Amino acid sequence: MEARIEIYQALWHSFFGLRLTIGQALNVGVTRGLTFEDAILLTQIAQRKGVSVRDIAQNSGRDVASLSRQSTRLESRGWLIKKRSASDARLCIMNVTQRTIDALPTINETIDRVIGECVEGLSVPERQELVRMLFIVNDKIASLRLSTQDSEENLR
Repeated sequence: MEARIEIYQALWHSFFGLRLTIGQALNVGVTRGLTFEDAILLTQIAQRKGVSVRDIAQNSGRDVASLSRQSTRLESRGWLIKKRSASDARLCIMNVTQRTIDALPTINETIDRVIGECVEGLSVPERQELVRMLFIVNDKIASLRLSTQDSEENLR
């Protein structure tokens, strides 16, 4: 049991520590006011051009309502544009603004720099092993999430 708690604590502190550190690093200059989650969302939208809130939520395992609130906040701050789909008024299509396009290199450089600093003491094989292990953990988390959703649906 103690080993599980240590793993939980290590994952928890690593994730939230990285999230906080990247958020602080982004909160300067042209990226002032962005969080790590904002940077991820803006990058996803920029890569997919004209993507719906629902599509991003489904592909990232996020809640549509929280993603909608986040995108509305980013829209009010000039980071993205949301429009109703011409073919389906229920869908809200998102695109990044020129402000976001101009800031994306800084966003990516900041995230790369912080992550690089976090793992700078690791050798290349150690980094590769860390990535491999994290993908295994992520796959297990995804399968647990899916089995939990299936169980909940069976109870209905």
